[in-house]
Amino acid sequence: MQAPAEASLARIAAQICGVLEARHPNQVLDRAAVETSPDLRALGLDSLATVNLMLAIELEFDLVIPPRMMRPQNFRSAGAILSLISECAIAA
Repeated sequence: MQAPAEASLARIAAQICGVLEARHPNQVLDRAAVETSPDLRALGLDSLATVNLMLAIELEFDLVIPPRMMRPQNFRSAGAILSLISECAIAA
C-alpha cells in the first residue's frame, strides 16, 4: 500500500465510488463529480456508507483514523477526506 502522503483526490474518489456503488448498485457515479461534490450526502452517503468509507480509506491508505477524527464533517467531501488523511499522517 502507498503511504498516506501519496493520497490524491482521484484515489479518494475511487474509494467513495466503490462504497456508494456497493450500497446503491443501480447508481453509476462520475468520479470527477465525486471529486468536486461539496456534500457526498447528496450522492447517497448515509451513516452506514460513511462507516464503510472510513474502513475503505484506512485500508487504501494504510492508516488508522483516531476516534476523535471520526466526525461526519471529515467525510462530507473528497477534499475533507484528503485533509483528514493528511492530519492522520501528521498525527502518526
